[in-house]
Amino acid sequence: MIIFIDESGDPGFKTEKDSSLFLVISLLIFDKEEDSVETSQVVEVYRKKIKYSSSYEFKFRKTKKKIIIGLLESVKHCKFRIKSIILDKSQTDLPKGVNKRDLYYYLLTSALESSFNDCTDIKVRLDGIAERELRNAWRAYLRSQIEEKRIDFKLVDSKNDSLIQLADIIVGSIRRSYILGKNDTNIYKNIIKGKIEEERVIKKDDLEPILK
Repeated sequence: MIIFIDESGDPGFKTEKDSSLFLVISLLIFDKEEDSVETSQVVEVYRKKIKYSSSYEFKFRKTKKKIIIGLLESVKHCKFRIKSIILDKSQTDLPKGVNKRDLYYYLLTSALESSFNDCTDIKVRLDGIAERELRNAWRAYLRSQIEEKRIDFKLVDSKNDSLIQLADIIVGSIRRSYILGKNDTNIYKNIIKGKIEEERVIKKDDLEPILK
């Protein structure tokens, strides 16, 4: 199993200032590595079809609407699953003392644990450019929490990894579906809805382990 992870939004709770109202973490899951290779090839064929440079990085926040739609249409028949965790901060009244690192760790670990099933040989790939210190610390935390699994964990540069780029497009698409008032609220998610295995909205009760 190989899992590509990305998030949209941030773990901050100052939503009246710069923090996002929603934090979404999505997992792009391939049960077989050959399926990930095939999907990566499909992304690259699409990149050539639209005549974008091989160095162009697909990112939801900067890619044109029609390009996102085309990319999702290209990969929707590939073999992968999607699991997402959504934190709606307007519905989650957390104490001020909750550390954003603890929150980020907990949500990432919860998302992963629900995906492992009986698999013991797991590859996890996470975009490692932003907040590298935070992510490196989480890698150690994850390994300490899930000792019985053999996890090959790597931080990768999204500029050089088409599947991390696809994970960015997918998580952006799912987060957009929670933001009301946009004219493209559900367009993207509807394309990949058949791939979505789980879409779990986190409530305050779910966060009890980090509130103690």
